[in-house]
Amino acid sequence: MIPFLKVAVVLMGILIVAGIVGLGMMMYGKLTDVTEGEGPKTEVEATTVVTPAPVDISASMAAGTGLGLPEGSRVKSLIAEGHRMVMVVQVPGEGERVVVVDLRNSQITGNIVLQRAR
Repeated sequence: MIPFLKVAVVLMGILIVAGIVGLGMMMYGKLTDVTEGEGPKTEVEATTVVTPAPVDISASMAAGTGLGLPEGSRVKSLIAEGHRMVMVVQVPGEGERVVVVDLRNSQITGNIVLQRAR
């Protein structure tokens, strides 16, 4: 029985080491992006359109009309941190926008339009 246990412990140790090496190789491959000669899959060119003065949206939010985006727009992601909320919005026929809202006074402080590179 003892020789069997010794063999089992050695085999399990080898499997653990092989698993850790495999995980390390996968992490290294993801971090270094092993694609050779390909470039990024999608290129996006950013055109910054910053509103000249903050736009107060508190009245439109209270009325239920929202951010003044065209109908059919969808929020793809939303991050709120501190007093700012950043939204990535998909606008039909236009592409994506990044909208920055100041939560302290309900004003849009930035509006960045993302367009595909030509």
